[in-house]
Amino acid sequence: MCSFNVKENFPWYTQKFSKYPSRIRLVAGIKRFIANCCKRPEDRKRREISNLEFESVEKILLRIVQSECFFEPRNVPIINVVKDREELLRVKIKITERKDDPYFLTPILLPANCGLTTQLVEYLYKSNCHGGTQILLSIIKGKYWILKSRRIVRQIIRKCVMCRQYSARPAISAHVALLEDRVMDVKIFEVIGIDLAGSKLPKKLDLLNLTNFFES
Repeated sequence: MCSFNVKENFPWYTQKFSKYPSRIRLVAGIKRFIANCCKRPEDRKRREISNLEFESVEKILLRIVQSECFFEPRNVPIINVVKDREELLRVKIKITERKDDPYFLTPILLPANCGLTTQLVEYLYKSNCHGGTQILLSIIKGKYWILKSRRIVRQIIRKCVMCRQYSARPAISAHVALLEDRVMDVKIFEVIGIDLAGSKLPKKLDLLNLTNFFES
């Protein structure tokens, strides 16, 4: 017998959790722990992670992903790519002069073949009530510019178990033969039927009341 120890090179922030918010909270907890180690016990933060901490840690992870996939802005397959003050690669679109959200005017560039990008799209897909392809693409482009985003969105929607049950083919059952009264040759109103709500019986089975019930 022989055994092989195969080690795959996954980033350290992708080895514990499989959901996008969990990864952000993991890195945010590490960052807060390092900051608390440099402070006095009475000055340390012990509350839940705030939105500002969540956004700052998210930018750190996105910056790490960009540095691993795009070594230089010249290697990016998009022409109008710039670096902002936070060292994030952003895409300048044609409506930059419009007065709108800066994330929409200059979305953050993300690669296609990345686990963090896939989990980000999956998180946006589930948090927006399992929207379709066009709805999810419009939500993504409001803040991010993902390469080959349509292909990633279609793969996630195709793997979703809750959405596949609505696209499944309906079950087809075999035809049942009709009753003799419905197929025989008779005169009009010779065979009739009445729909009833069901049998009506008293709660206590009393023979005297039962006979009076059917006689009335």
